[in-house]
Amino acid sequence: MPNEKHIPYTTMIVKDLEDSVRFYRDVLGFSEGYHVETPDGGAITIMKSDGGASVELICNQNFPIGLYSVGTDVDDLDETIKRENRAEYIILGYQGAQLHKLKAKEKEQRQRRE
Repeated sequence: MPNEKHIPYTTMIVKDLEDSVRFYRDVLGFSEGYHVETPDGGAITIMKSDGGASVELICNQNFPIGLYSVGTDVDDLDETIKRENRAEYIILGYQGAQLHKLKAKEKEQRQRRE
């Protein structure tokens, strides 16, 4: 397992996109990468730091406000998946993968299938 960890991006659902952009730009020194309006009436703005981190800000009433995802780089995806499985986590997809701790019932069902 590598010692250096890097989180290249996070995604947050925000209530006020303009205010959030202003905070990341004026307070934290991020620059605006790009902005898009979504077909369902929402909007997305990507904010980028000089160090390479990105924050995706989403304003959309279809999602609850808060942290939506955190992205990290790994050296070996297959080994990372094995470690997560041993720790009883499960990945739901690989593009924008989400980890969830297995509940006891899910773990039992999974063991029966294996």
